[in-house]
Amino acid sequence: MITLKKYVFGYGSLINCSSASKALNRNLSKEDIILVNLINFQRNWSLWDEVFSLKLQKNVKGIFLNILQSQGNYMNGIIIEVSDEELKNLVIREKNYDCIDVTNNIEFTDKNLSDNFEVYSFIGKNEYIFDENILDGYIFENYIKIVDVGLINISEEFRNEFYKTTLNRNTSILEGAYSFIDYNQQKLV
Repeated sequence: MITLKKYVFGYGSLINCSSASKALNRNLSKEDIILVNLINFQRNWSLWDEVFSLKLQKNVKGIFLNILQSQGNYMNGIIIEVSDEELKNLVIREKNYDCIDVTNNIEFTDKNLSDNFEVYSFIGKNEYIFDENILDGYIFENYIKIVDVGLINISEEFRNEFYKTTLNRNTSILEGAYSFIDYNQQKLV
């Protein structure tokens, strides 16, 4: 019986090895990631989650990166090998997303894997897609920094491609720390 290796496609904070390490409860380094493109998807700022803003001292909607199916487009990202238990932790961390199989949409840019693998990613649940009319929605500067540090640690070329393949958003950027309201989610961030 052939055992399939499982991978998760990271396109936001999971690109940052430190952030991914917290979710997986193990130390990751640049050697643990494989650079890939996700075909027929596009990255954007459209997923919200309830967070507490330290600066505003109240709960607000934090806006985070998401992916949408988009024929003819692509986006860069990484894949990380995960165990079943680690994938379960990621499902808790990414609670406002559905975990989907994107194996057939993966294009290797770095190195190839054998044929015995499957790749999962997280796509926002419809009820958590941010509507421009919602008040108190912010992209947190700290989240941008987490993502950017991960990008820089890979390469400047990868970082440039990331921004080229990410749709911009006209949402306010808020300084300061934030924490997720959901305790089980927060402890994996």
